[in-house]
Amino acid sequence: PSDVRMVGFDPTILVLRSLQKPIRLRIHGSDERTYSFLVKSGEDLRQDQRVEQLFAVMNTVFGRDRECHQRQFRLRVYSVIPLSKKVGMIRWLDSTVPLKSLIEQQLAKEGIPDIGSHPATKLFYSFLASKGGLNVPLPQCYPAVYRNATAEEIRKLMRECHEKIPGDLVTRGLKALCPTPQAFFQLRRNFLDSLAVVSVCGYVAGVGDRHLDNFLLDTRTGQLILIDFGHAFGSATEIQ
Repeated sequence: PSDVRMVGFDPTILVLRSLQKPIRLRIHGSDERTYSFLVKSGEDLRQDQRVEQLFAVMNTVFGRDRECHQRQFRLRVYSVIPLSKKVGMIRWLDSTVPLKSLIEQQLAKEGIPDIGSHPATKLFYSFLASKGGLNVPLPQCYPAVYRNATAEEIRKLMRECHEKIPGDLVTRGLKALCPTPQAFFQLRRNFLDSLAVVSVCGYVAGVGDRHLDNFLLDTRTGQLILIDFGHAFGSATEIQ
């Protein structure tokens, strides 16, 4: 709300494990509510802010379309506040987990501690190494493979990786969040609807770098949320 003022900070913070060590802090508002934010350094969040603004416009378009409005098609948007070219704040999204974590919880039940230890991942990286993709810096990794591998080799690799991955990992993860079958059906419907929305809107916005850590899942509703827009507006769809 625009009339809420900041009255203080919570004395405790949470430092996350990722590379840049972002910090979650809590701000106490004059409305007696607490607002959580993620403070990130070393990244320019102005592009993230622009993408969220574009998503808000897309939500307006959805709202004006009768069928989209009836089916409640919407993107989950959140505040991004750049403070400088290297520091900014992002509204913390409660009750969410990365899609990767949801999948890894199910893999752990099969004795596989993380995605990196899965046979499909090992096969994938072995292929990268065979095509010279692991002996160069990461930004040049995929262009190197693109130059050295044929389309048929890539299709064959994808088929072999797909065959090694259980097809119901996400389904099992969603079921684990639900106390009843009815709750699962609703959560699954929300997941599928939001997957369609983020896929189309992300494509239109030219959003790239869509690995499993860059999708958040709302564990209450099943809605997918796009995060981290370091590559957007087509920057990830061109190989130099």
